[in-house]
Amino acid sequence: MNTDNFYFKLPIKSDYIVDYCLEALDNWEGPPLKYLSATYGIPLCLEILLEDAWLKELNDKFPIKIAGLMKIEPFSYYHWHRDLERGVGINMLLPFEGHSHCFFTPSLRKNRINKFYELCYIPKSFYLFNTQRLHCVFNWKYPRYVFSLEFKRNKNDLTYEEVLEWVKKKNWNHYLTFIIF
Repeated sequence: MNTDNFYFKLPIKSDYIVDYCLEALDNWEGPPLKYLSATYGIPLCLEILLEDAWLKELNDKFPIKIAGLMKIEPFSYYHWHRDLERGVGINMLLPFEGHSHCFFTPSLRKNRINKFYELCYIPKSFYLFNTQRLHCVFNWKYPRYVFSLEFKRNKNDLTYEEVLEWVKKKNWNHYLTFIIF
């Protein structure tokens, strides 16, 4: 099954980003804030994130507007939707004890789904996420946190397909070598 129209797993992982996100989560005081197109979460410092070589290169090509941790409470869900402003995002599920499901569908007809695809996140892995395709998330027993970023260019100026094409043409060997050693 080809899910490239909905999401694409990047061939790298980042312990650096995970460690920074977990530290930010531990140090956060107060309620989550609105930060990504009507989503609530914890904003992250872009300067710190750009110390990751791959995110810096991504930002040089497609400037990043904001990044943060999206939180989904236990036993809750995000209904089927398309993001309001984002055309494309980069997501990474943080390791957690619970389980959750992220689904995409080509279409909804009178609240009926004909076909759906699940993004089975591998924690610590980056995913290119087509935010203009219908998607939803169901979460169970524990809070779920996802690192997510939004580009400065909105859905009218930057498409998922444009970033996907760039990602697929990339030489990832430098980053893979960096991660292994």
